[in-house]
Amino acid sequence: MARQRACWLRDGWVDLGLTVLPRSAAVLATGDLITKTEAIRRLAEFGVPAELAQEIRRRRDGQAVTLGAGQRVRRAHLARQIMRHGVSRLSNQ
Repeated sequence: MARQRACWLRDGWVDLGLTVLPRSAAVLATGDLITKTEAIRRLAEFGVPAELAQEIRRRRDGQAVTLGAGQRVRRAHLARQIMRHGVSRLSNQ
């Protein structure tokens, strides 16, 4: 999915895609499934900037987050890059 560009323009893809990384890491490390809230707290471990983690946290809390078209494109590029590196890192564990 990291290769498909259009889906990463959507909030849901960014939020769920990125939170999968720390959740997967926890399962691989300890066998425990962590909550999405805990996964959001651990996003920095995968290079997610604090601003993007805060955006995800705000949506998770039910708050509206408004982004312009340019911001969505930049975020999509960043999310895809983080996913590629994160999946590679998890695959090598």
